Parts: sequence; C-alpha cells; structure tokens
Amino acid sequence: MHIARRFTTAGRDPYETVAFRSASSEIRNPDGSVVFAAEGIEVPAEWSQVACDILAQKYLRKAGVPARLAAIEEEGVPSWLWRRTADETGLALLPKAEHSCGETSARQVFDRMAGTWTYWGWKGGYFDGEEDARAFYDELRLMLARQMGAPNSPQWFNTGLYWAYGIDGPAQGHYYVDYRTGKLRASESAYEHPQPHACFIQSVADDLVNEGGIMDLWVREARLFKYGSGTGSNFSKLRGDGERLSGGGRSSGLMSFLKIGDRAAGAIKSGGTTRRAAKMVIVDADHPDIEAYIDWKVIEEQKVAALVAGSKLASRHLNQIMAACREMPEGDGDDRRFDERRRDALLVDQPPDVGVVGHQNALEAPFVLEHFAQQPMIGGAGQAIHRLVTGHEGHAAGLHGTLERRQDLVGCRLDGGRDESVDLGGRRCAHRESEDRHSCHQKLAHDVSSLNLVRVLLTGRWLRPTERSAP
Repeated sequence: MHIARRFTTAGRDPYETVAFRSASSEIRNPDGSVVFAAEGIEVPAEWSQVACDILAQKYLRKAGVPARLAAIEEEGVPSWLWRRTADETGLALLPKAEHSCGETSARQVFDRMAGTWTYWGWKGGYFDGEEDARAFYDELRLMLARQMGAPNSPQWFNTGLYWAYGIDGPAQGHYYVDYRTGKLRASESAYEHPQPHACFIQSVADDLVNEGGIMDLWVREARLFKYGSGTGSNFSKLRGDGERLSGGGRSSGLMSFLKIGDRAAGAIKSGGTTRRAAKMVIVDADHPDIEAYIDWKVIEEQKVAALVAGSKLASRHLNQIMAACREMPEGDGDDRRFDERRRDALLVDQPPDVGVVGHQNALEAPFVLEHFAQQPMIGGAGQAIHRLVTGHEGHAAGLHGTLERRQDLVGCRLDGGRDESVDLGGRRCAHRESEDRHSCHQKLAHDVSSLNLVRVLLTGRWLRPTERSAP
C-alpha cells in the first residue's frame, strides 16, 4: 500500500507540532484516603483532565519496563522499526531496584502502539516501501496525540509491550491468524501476539463443568477480562430455579450462577489496572426466572443506597457518642465513668432511684437513656444518643438539670392511664387510655434495638481493662 502523509512532514518529528505538559492524577476513597496517585505524567497540553486520568490510571504500563533498552537487529526490517528488549549490560550498571519502572509519558504509549502496528504491517508485506511504512508510523502517532483517532482499551493495555520493551509471559490460551499461512494458531506467549480485541459474545450450555458449560465460561471470561476485554452471553439455556436435574435433584436456578459470574468479573482488574471488567448478561423474556433477573439490579442498587445512608448516619452519630465517652473529664480521683452502679443500670429497663412511673416492658428503655442523659458523666453522650435515636436535637435544659420540658426520646408515652399531651419538637400528640397505643409507639421496636447497640458501646467504654470479664 502507498500511505500519503496528511498531517506530518517527512524527516520531521511528528510531535514537534504538539505541545506537551506535565499532569497529575489521583483516585481517592470517600474518606479522603488515596487509592492511586501519579505525578509528572507527560501528556498533550490540549488533553482534558479526564483523558489524562484515563491514561495515567489505566493505560500507562505500571511496571516491568526496562530502564535500559537495546535494539534487536532483524534482517529485512528498517533499523527504526527493530524490536527492543532489556539491555542487560546497561542494567548491570544500575542498582537492582532501578532495573525496571513504568511508563510516564503519553509518547511512550503512542510509540509502542503505532510502532507495533507498523512492524506487523511491514512483516506482512502491506507497504509499498519504507517511506510508506514511516508515513504510516508518523501519521498514527500524531493522530493519537491529537485525539483524531483512538483504538479500543485492550490495544492501549497490551499492544507494543513485547515490541517496545520485550515484556512477555506464558501463553494464556489466546489464538491468532498466522499471516504467512492464513491458519489459526495458538499464541506461544502472552504479548508477542496479544489479545487486543474489545468485545466478545460467548455461548454457554446448560452444563456445569464440561467444555462450553457454566464453569468453563467463567474461565473464558477471566482470560478476556485479564487483558482488558469485555464479554457477553445469553444465559437463557440455563434451567430455572427448581427445575429438575438428571440426578433427581432440583436446579438452584439461573440467578445463582449469574451472581457467581458477576462476583468473578468484579474481582478481576480488567487490563491489570483499576478498570472494572465489562460484562453483558442477556436473558430471554420467556425464561422462568425472568422476573428475578429484572429485579436483580434494582435490589442491588437498593442495597448500595442503604449502605451509603446507614454508614453516613452511623459515622456521624456513633462517632459523637464515642467521643463524648472518651473526652469526659475525670474528677479528683473520682472517675464516675467507671461507676459500676451506673454501668449496670444501663442493662435493665428500670434505672434505680429514678422517679419514672411506667410499664415494666421494652417501652421503658427510652426513659433509661433519658435518665442517663441527665448525668454529668455522660451528658455529651446523652445528646449524641438523643440525635441518633430521634433524628433531632434535644433541648439542653432537657438533657442537663431538672428537665423543665420532659421530652421522650422515641415518641409519646402514657403514664398510668392518664390523659396526656406531650410536646415533641413542636408536634403535639394527645391520646386516651382506651385508644390503641400501637399507633403512637410503632417505631419503638426499631428504637429499642438501637438502644441495645448504644448500651454495648457505652458499657464497653466504661469498663476498666481489669474489670472486663472473659468472653
């Protein structure tokens, strides 16, 4: 083929018209801890931060690049297109820790991909001459740098590691078409003929362990995920939940196997970096488990929402409780945090020496914490507990001192059958003895379970190490 130049000039560096800059990239957890950080990455100046992040976090080779390279002379191949490998002589002069490193520049990635494509084209006899091969190489490098074209992810991950750096590994079960014979051959190494294809559609049979079956599919998917590819399958051949097996048992159903595949895909770092494996699952509308399949994603999203909301709530309020317990000042040799009488009172429904009249059941539990919220030793913790259980701030006068306005922690209370109207943060609730109490106390069960957790936290904090009983 003849390759005409469109954006480059023969004999000139294709990068001379591209400005480069130094960039940084990082990934942080929600708590602010750093998962990934890279400084001084050389990228084209016109690239967005998103493009820089993708290159730095996913496509740059992180390790195994020799610090010194030597060209491998190959007859019939132009010298600028020779493969390179580790220069053992040069590496011997360096400390062992400096023998290898990672890629730090977008130029390295552009060069190794375009160079490999050109090398393969030359070996396959695609070019009319060396100038056409050089034009192909230069034009591709400039187009990549200016984002005029781009290959799929597995190309960025894998292509050129063998040609540019001599990186290789054992065969991984991949195949390629030999350009000399036109026949399919098994790859003899991991990167000489890499796996650069984006997406695969694979079949799966209703068979557990044999070739083409369910467990065999997970192996095939893992092989593709490892090198950055995605895969999809139609699982409609798998029998539904409860359908008969040949051995007389019952199938565990389609969903049980789909969850295995999803966990496997989530565990594999696609391309060996921070990328989640791409996986497509298809189920026909007439499959017996179709409703469970449709609900699957909804339920998983609900779990995530519940975990996020719950963790934020617990982090905010429980940390306040523990801080209040830790920061309680100690008196002159009289540390009331370790008062066994007060500690033990948390473990019963009715606290001692408290003038609270009520029923001897779980409904008394809120009054226990209300009593202890008045004690100087746990006043701060009492306020935090009040916020945790009720979701709103308590009155300072109600938590310290004589409680001018007695405000229940979880709702209205009935006291000895008398009519009562209780102010709850601006809301009033009146009821009579004959009325059903369930409507006024329907959230008590949840609150009492929350109080049990609080008791454990508080009593564990107050016990001296020498006073703790063996588990």
